[in-house]
Amino acid sequence: LIKGKVQFVCLNPQLRLLDSDGSVNSGAEITMALLITLAKQEMELKVKRFKRPKAVYAEEGRYVGGKRLYGYKVENGYYVEHKEEADVIRLMYNLYAQKHSSVDSVTKEINSRGYKLKYVQVRQILKNTAYTGHRARKLSHNYPVIIPSDLSRKVQEKKRTMYKDATKTHNNLAAGGLQDPV
Repeated sequence: LIKGKVQFVCLNPQLRLLDSDGSVNSGAEITMALLITLAKQEMELKVKRFKRPKAVYAEEGRYVGGKRLYGYKVENGYYVEHKEEADVIRLMYNLYAQKHSSVDSVTKEINSRGYKLKYVQVRQILKNTAYTGHRARKLSHNYPVIIPSDLSRKVQEKKRTMYKDATKTHNNLAAGGLQDPV
């Protein structure tokens, strides 16, 4: 306001930022700074008050808006297990942990059994901690448990190992350590 020589007039209390000659009224400038600071603090308090119940609801396993997570449905304001989708999630975790060595092969197996899921969906499901009952993001959510923690850890460890092995092979190829047969 001051740099652009924009006049600000407050009627109650009566306050003019610029004097009649265009110079800055120092008393008005201090008052404006104080009012702006108070307004900013009030907005921060309002945001905190608004978020507080949302965080509590999320901790209680209540639905607080947004996209529904695959495997769950909302009943009476709470997340509950979606039986058919939860069975698919259990199948995915068990297939990956015991039989399949890639997300792609799990996706193909799932789809061969009549479910229509994309690779990206299966990958997201296999890495999502919400299925063990808890997910921490902007809000910390509690969900009904679909996957036991030990099975989730087994899948995550297998994925890490597979990633490390793939990276090592890629780096060896890039460095010329392994030759492709011609």
